Amino acid sequence: MLFFTCLSAFLSPKNAPSRRTFFMSGMPRARLSNALRGLAACIIHTLGGLRREILRPLTRPAALALLIIPCLLIHAPTESRAAQEGEEFIERRGFSGLVQRHMAERAARTAAELAAMDHAIRLLAKEPDIQFANDDKAATVPVSPLLDGLARMLFATPLTASGMQGFPPDIHAVVHVKLVAPEYFRKKLHTAMLSQDIVELYGQILAVQRSLLARYDAVADILLPLRPLDKGGREEAHVLQSIMNEMAALDIFISILPMYEQHWKFPLKAQAELQKAHSLAPKNPLILVSLAEVLLQLDRAPAAMERVGEALRINSQFARAHDVKGAILLRQRLPALAAESFGRAIALSPHNPAYLVHRASAHLVLENEADMCADFQRACAFNDCEGLQWAKNTGKCSRAE
Repeated sequence: MLFFTCLSAFLSPKNAPSRRTFFMSGMPRARLSNALRGLAACIIHTLGGLRREILRPLTRPAALALLIIPCLLIHAPTESRAAQEGEEFIERRGFSGLVQRHMAERAARTAAELAAMDHAIRLLAKEPDIQFANDDKAATVPVSPLLDGLARMLFATPLTASGMQGFPPDIHAVVHVKLVAPEYFRKKLHTAMLSQDIVELYGQILAVQRSLLARYDAVADILLPLRPLDKGGREEAHVLQSIMNEMAALDIFISILPMYEQHWKFPLKAQAELQKAHSLAPKNPLILVSLAEVLLQLDRAPAAMERVGEALRINSQFARAHDVKGAILLRQRLPALAAESFGRAIALSPHNPAYLVHRASAHLVLENEADMCADFQRACAFNDCEGLQWAKNTGKCSRAE
């Protein structure tokens, strides 16, 4: 009964400011202050809701404990600092003439999301698991470069408000987003840190978002001073529309990425969505390579090779593209060429254990057990020991340490 009385006090409108500031605060001192304020409000409301007869038979320390314990449970901190954050980020972008309002809103939202991600990266850097990995001199994988991907993978940035500000000609689209951590944050962080190839993919998404916003701002700066009847700016307006299409394509890609876990769970659905994204952004290597993966899952190796070839012509330094090309070559029973492609992926991303395991599979087909075992051992050093364990169990790497 006491617990529910205290809970109702905590949820009452009078106590709402204390609750909001407690969960929204960003600094440790402010969080402690707000927690104490919420605790005090809880006790006061509880006292007001209880009959004196309940507390009168108890000694003062016992009565105080009876009040404080449930309030402490309600106001206890969540499992990690990052999971407590719910801060709001606001960005503005001007519009007039050839820069339409929906364009400015989309760019403002991307800017707000990136600001939230930058904050999430700072929060992740303070997480004990991340700090331990960075401080560990024996660590085999550098953690700091993966923070972008971890932030993009773990945190959500839902839209909370949008509108306009100012008066023509100085008028802006204004967008608010909120940084939201997932439930069971610590557990999901641990899981994500074991999936480096997927974390890298999310990090590449963040890099593309930053590039698109920078391109948008550069073109919009040219177009905003122009009046509707001015002759100039038509080429820039076309470029701006192309950037909008690329942002929309990236939204589609992000929306289906949870379906990817080393392979696409629903390949036909993924293919349909990726085709939509590709029609909007035909030169996005992330989309091209993912489409190649889906096509390979659907036993369409020639079409998959076509897509991955396009991606490599756009960006020859894209490690994931070389890895997928190797998988296609292996499916086509060309293990020597596959091993070469996997090798290029490893050279570009030497800390990714998935690429090492893939090359080991090519060496297995080539019956080159020494190189296979070497790749399995390196992958195990990066916390992917499944292949090495299999090789030991089958006697293929019996001498491997």
